[in-house]
Amino acid sequence: MSTIPRLFAERVASSGDARAYSSFEGGAWRDYTWCEYDAEAREVGLGLTALGLARGETVAILGATRREWCATDLGAIGVGGVTVGLYPTLAPEGIGSMEYVLAHSKARVVFVESTAVLAKKLAPILARLTNVAHVIVWAHDVWAHDVRDHDVRDHDVRDHDVRAHDVRAHDVRAHDAAAPALDARVRSYANLRALGRAAHQADPSAWRRAGEAARPEDVALLVYTSGTTGQPKGAMLTHGNVAAHTKMVAATLPITAGADSTVSFLPMAHVAERAVGHYNRVASGYATHFARSMETLLEDIGVARPTLFGSVPRIFEKVYAAVTGTLARHTGLKGVVGRAAFRAGLEAGRLRRAGKRVRGLTALLAKVFDQRVGAPLRARFGGRCGWFISGAAPIAVEILEFFDACGFKTYEVYGLSETTGLVTVNRPDALRYGTVGKALPGVELKLADDGEILTRGPHVFAGYFDDPKATAEAFRDGWFLTGDIGTLDADGFLTITDRKKNILITAGGKNITPSNIENEVKSSPLVSFCHLHADRRPYPVALVCLDPAQLEAFAKEHALSGRTTAELKDDPAVRAAVQAAIDRSNAKFSQVEQIRRFAILPAELSVEGGELTPTLKLKRREVDEKYAATLDALYEPRR
Repeated sequence: MSTIPRLFAERVASSGDARAYSSFEGGAWRDYTWCEYDAEAREVGLGLTALGLARGETVAILGATRREWCATDLGAIGVGGVTVGLYPTLAPEGIGSMEYVLAHSKARVVFVESTAVLAKKLAPILARLTNVAHVIVWAHDVWAHDVRDHDVRDHDVRDHDVRAHDVRAHDVRAHDAAAPALDARVRSYANLRALGRAAHQADPSAWRRAGEAARPEDVALLVYTSGTTGQPKGAMLTHGNVAAHTKMVAATLPITAGADSTVSFLPMAHVAERAVGHYNRVASGYATHFARSMETLLEDIGVARPTLFGSVPRIFEKVYAAVTGTLARHTGLKGVVGRAAFRAGLEAGRLRRAGKRVRGLTALLAKVFDQRVGAPLRARFGGRCGWFISGAAPIAVEILEFFDACGFKTYEVYGLSETTGLVTVNRPDALRYGTVGKALPGVELKLADDGEILTRGPHVFAGYFDDPKATAEAFRDGWFLTGDIGTLDADGFLTITDRKKNILITAGGKNITPSNIENEVKSSPLVSFCHLHADRRPYPVALVCLDPAQLEAFAKEHALSGRTTAELKDDPAVRAAVQAAIDRSNAKFSQVEQIRRFAILPAELSVEGGELTPTLKLKRREVDEKYAATLDALYEPRR
């Protein structure tokens, strides 16, 4: 079995001069080859060794997804380090969780993306983290001695004291007003790379030898769970886990080295971008553009022109809401034809998937749908993107069918941190909307008596770091207990019902799985989030958030412009629109599952507000606690 350094070395050897990724730097996009990728990772890795990092010690990374994240990860792992990702979008109260992870993982080195993040997120806790020996700041936009505009190779560390370029001797506060009083452990990324270059010049085979020392059973990375039901747990993923997973994915999804490309924007601290994206790009050889930000994502997609695109459902939901919201506001003949064309487009997609011909009026209207919706959307995604991957949370079938009708096959997938990412996938030769697909080759899958999904195979993690009790509780007779409830059909397609811990039990003892109900309500363009509440209560109620863009259009249409969400949430027209969405949802569920009352929140849920995970999933306990008074009021007798 292979290892991560071996996968990387093989990719560099076979694709050295090909584009590995593109990064927006200095106001323009710059392409990097696999050889350049290797050089940066090598300098990071050997620089860490020069600072005293020993094999098996932990390196933490706090930053947005960018080239330095990937080079840092491969560099640290390449010299025997164990990497752990930290989310840069933590709410203020999440800093305590980050401190726990840094202490629990025994991190010796912490990489941080900028002095501003250092000041805001890390500086308040750094004095207590005595296990941290070094803090490395990427911050190529604020360091005076940046590797882009100052060639530190001219100042070989064997002949030139690199401390002249170290933050202990160079006041970065002149470049960043937010910089903290600098800890003696802090130094620049450029300085670390200079150390690595010197080490390579002194011993050109050191990088190769370090990579060859890795063994499949060695732990390569820790992925900490969200910690929404207690302290986070660090899932230990080995080199063998990653190598096996990349082989499974390569045998399943149609990815071609040199021909395919994507856009990277999901947080690298999450297993989806790390294992399913980052390591599979190394193994398969396809390139990526690192998006500048969530705000510029669609613009960056247009520049990158990817052939495939993976995301959490929220991105797809927003696109769907924009299209259906616009359509709902069309009146007269335009509205009648538009809605008929929309329905025909979806029906044509269903017929094509069933191997049937599209005929007559359906074919004519489907063509109108493609001209007005499908073609512009394909252009918005760069004109080359043929398929999407959606995972990390449930997505409504209607949204999958919509993108299919627009020319994008959308493969819903399922996996966990503890399974190195994917367990099941939909694929070109086995696609069934409403399911998360079939097991990857080499993955064993079965259901427990209560419907819990169990799995085993080379993709399953080595246990939780420094937590034998939690590790023992995660397995039964060699099978990993996923904590998810689902069903398997006769053809092997898996359908997820919900997280086992999310199942709500009413005061009358009825079980309710909230995600499907919430997705139905969110099918309304006006609704961005829906949180179902019913645990130990007589009936379900819901907290609803409104989509800002759709609300603005709705307000304009109803002569309500100029008012905030907080002002509009109790307006009769707005409440009537939300009630209509809930009525449509209620019609699809049994009486015990129907939402009786609802409240509209004054603002959207957010990561910064502590209600969403960094992958935009609801933190149910936090929402219940934060809005406890609002929920209680929904059960009070009507006056």
